[in-house]
Amino acid sequence: MSAINSPTQRMQRTADLPGYVQHVSFSARSAEKEFNPTLLLESTTNHDAKYMPDDVTCDHARKMHYAAFRMHTARTAARREHWRNAYLGLRDKIVLGNRKLIYRAVRRRMTAPSRADDMIGECDIVLIQAVAAFNPWMNVRFS
Repeated sequence: MSAINSPTQRMQRTADLPGYVQHVSFSARSAEKEFNPTLLLESTTNHDAKYMPDDVTCDHARKMHYAAFRMHTARTAARREHWRNAYLGLRDKIVLGNRKLIYRAVRRRMTAPSRADDMIGECDIVLIQAVAAFNPWMNVRFS
């Protein structure tokens, strides 16, 4: 893998583990405390009723990529499973918090409302892929 001139680099996806964006802060001593996803997963804050704000999306995405990083570096199956659950939980929160983006896009572009459900299903898959590929350190809005 070649070095990139930014503090992040994209890690390749393996067969059983998701890819992630690695940041230089992941190797800091305070990384576990800074990127700990436990508090986010236990919080009851729900953004389903409205859009998830971009700063919240970025915070969740940073913690999601850290969980994937820890999943790749875990030495035991139990730790790998712990970080996998954290990764999937954060990814799902981001997807659910940003689902209204799909509805808005489908409503704008669909001419035949009878096919809207199919389009929404396909867009859900694309949203999951977009969340997994989103680099929160590039100062780009997710929405």
